[in-house]
Amino acid sequence: AAQVFVFLAGFETSSTAMTFCLYELAQNQELQDKARKNVLDVLKEHGSISYEAVHDMKYIEMCINESLRKYPPIANILREVTKDYHVPDMNVTLPKGHRIMLPIYAIHHDPEYYPAPDQYDPERFT
Repeated sequence: AAQVFVFLAGFETSSTAMTFCLYELAQNQELQDKARKNVLDVLKEHGSISYEAVHDMKYIEMCINESLRKYPPIANILREVTKDYHVPDMNVTLPKGHRIMLPIYAIHHDPEYYPAPDQYDPERFT
């Protein structure tokens, strides 16, 4: 039963990520054309789909990365501090054993780190 859960969890997050990527490409013809050209150029060079061909699809990788940034499969991650840690430039020390939450969605939508965070822009990942 545990293996089925792991399989389904991996499948669901991958399919959701691809769905959001395809949605964003469908909303923007220019980006869709770039992605299609990337695939066609790589297939022309390699002749068929292979590990190497997929590895060379850099624009597709940028689109997937931007989809995962804009629509992260997990909004928050919980972690436990493994050793005392002093946060730089702050008067804060996280003690060993303390639980912290990393707000992935909030970080990915913070304009300090990603200008115009609600805009789908694969070029962020060049």
